[in-house]
Amino acid sequence: DNYPVILTMDASEIGTGGTLQQNINGKIQNLYDHYQVTSSTQRRYDPIELEALAIWLCFQ
Repeated sequence: DNYPVILTMDASEIGTGGTLQQNINGKIQNLYDHYQVTSSTQRRYDPIELEALAIWLCFQ
């Protein structure tokens, strides 16, 4: 069977976060959570760069 994987993330000047989940037989299971406060340098990033950072951090 296929069990879809769901990656959800968000970012702001305050921090980034993401969750990796899997849909198993209609039930969502959390596999991994990541949250991080942004540094003073990262706070100057454009919103699209912060979103890309959130994606990258979820895969580290």
